[in-house]
Amino acid sequence: MIEVDKVCQELRDKYELELKKEFEQVAFFKKIQTALYYCIGGIIITNFILMMINGGNFNIFSVVGLIIFAIIGVVIVIVFVNFFSHKKLEDFQKKYNDKIGKYLLELYYSNVSIYNDDYLDYTKIYDSVNYDERYNRDQCYVQAGMKYKDKDIKLMDIDLDYVETDQNGKEDRTNIFSGIFAEIDLGFNIETRVAVTKDGLYGHGIGCKYKVEMDSKDFEDLFNVYADDKVKAMQILTADVMEIFKQMYKVSKDGFEVAIIKNKMYLRIPRYRQLFYVGMNNLIEREYINEDIQSFYLITAIIDNVDYAVKHNNVV
Repeated sequence: MIEVDKVCQELRDKYELELKKEFEQVAFFKKIQTALYYCIGGIIITNFILMMINGGNFNIFSVVGLIIFAIIGVVIVIVFVNFFSHKKLEDFQKKYNDKIGKYLLELYYSNVSIYNDDYLDYTKIYDSVNYDERYNRDQCYVQAGMKYKDKDIKLMDIDLDYVETDQNGKEDRTNIFSGIFAEIDLGFNIETRVAVTKDGLYGHGIGCKYKVEMDSKDFEDLFNVYADDKVKAMQILTADVMEIFKQMYKVSKDGFEVAIIKNKMYLRIPRYRQLFYVGMNNLIEREYINEDIQSFYLITAIIDNVDYAVKHNNVV
């Protein structure tokens, strides 16, 4: 396993001086934004307290003050966020991805390319797996292409939501998936479909015909297995592979899911934070770097074990 502290120090030595000034500007605007939101919240709370003191009657001065300060606060927030904070954060994030992100990916992969625009048609790739999940809002934060051994990988950090609007115009937002989505060209074709899903997430198993009963209760406590061919599913998910999957489940805070469709494997790794997340306090934050490294290690471990099981058991 890669030493995270060593990686963080190498990143500081290599990039901190170059990126520090821009990072401090981004952090400054983030803090202003946060302070303004607290200010507006404070005004609302203060007005509510004054109303309670007056027996629920409106105090004209507190209402006027609330309106004036709220308008000023909102205008300031809009000006700073839209014209300064958002633009600076976007520009800085691209530089951070190109330098820090690429460095982290190259710890495990070769031929790394990071795309800051929508180079990969991520919704088309996602829908091709047949997750059968409705979403009407989508965003991709990071796109990358790379190789692991002889396998081509497309890596995407995506956010998918389903948003409904009621008669009053109020939006109800349901998050479908947030995290890493990867497509791996396996280099062989199993001529069937196998899905290893988080327990209770989606019962259809990417449209597979059967739910497969595994011989490990501990494994079934974490995963559901679906397949068109039960024999091949058992040949791929050997006792060793199931053990590795259980261990890897602990590495990823929210687990992961695997779908193998003929010659491709798809991974979903839910994450609370985006890839290459930048906080407000430190340019190189150990917690965030470690989270990214663990995700990349998880991907390689899954590939290695599936690859070994398929070849060792002559699945293809």
